[in-house]
Amino acid sequence: ARGAPQRAQHLLERMEVYALDSASGIKPTVETYNHVISAWGESDEHLRGSRAHAVYEKIADGASVLDIKPNRKTHCVMIRSWSRSEQKPAAFKATGHVMK
Repeated sequence: ARGAPQRAQHLLERMEVYALDSASGIKPTVETYNHVISAWGESDEHLRGSRAHAVYEKIADGASVLDIKPNRKTHCVMIRSWSRSEQKPAAFKATGHVMK
């Protein structure tokens, strides 16, 4: 559906804010990130590969302040997102990053 990746991204960002307050009991999981990456990758939005990769970067290489790490599914949905992207040179660069 049109606008679905933006809505998913917005919800993720709200969850990230709530997660900083341990009393909220709300914290995104790796599955949350996987779904947002997938939403971008499956969309027809311009620069969908870059947008999916930006979400991936939040948890890649220990970048997450929430101590969330990518798993095998994260890598699969990221590669799938780049494969559907028009940004093929960036896709090859990103795929190399994922394969490290």
